[in-house]
Amino acid sequence: MISSIVTHPGGAHKDDFLACAVLLTQAPVAIQRRDPTEADLTDTSVAVIDIGHQHDASLHNFDHHQLPRDHVPTCALSLVLQHLGIYEDSREFCSWLEVAEWFDCRGPVDTAKWLEMDRETLGRLNSPLDITILRRFGSQTDTNQANRSGRLCA
Repeated sequence: MISSIVTHPGGAHKDDFLACAVLLTQAPVAIQRRDPTEADLTDTSVAVIDIGHQHDASLHNFDHHQLPRDHVPTCALSLVLQHLGIYEDSREFCSWLEVAEWFDCRGPVDTAKWLEMDRETLGRLNSPLDITILRRFGSQTDTNQANRSGRLCA
């Protein structure tokens, strides 16, 4: 069981936001947006998401950035879903997941090519709701504190 979640500070991405959201369904804990400490990376009660250059599910470390560029597109959300044993079902029922993996790992230009569409068309698929939610999440440093003050959901 985890007691807290640490994910990277600064701009939020769909993979870290959704990975945190999925973990919150397992344990309603605070999310801190900061660099992980060495203690965080070795503490099994701290889930480290999309940061730390380690993927070790037994330690709840779910980073994909150390994977080689030619690795099958895998994002932090993929790693959390795999850990929970629901990745294959998620891929089957959430057709957007593979696109999110590609976008996070390969960027918009390669993703557009993979989808056989131009970059402009891909850009039109970005929802203003996604952008607003990710900006709000990215602006917080401690979601537990933000929830207490009403800033996260206000």
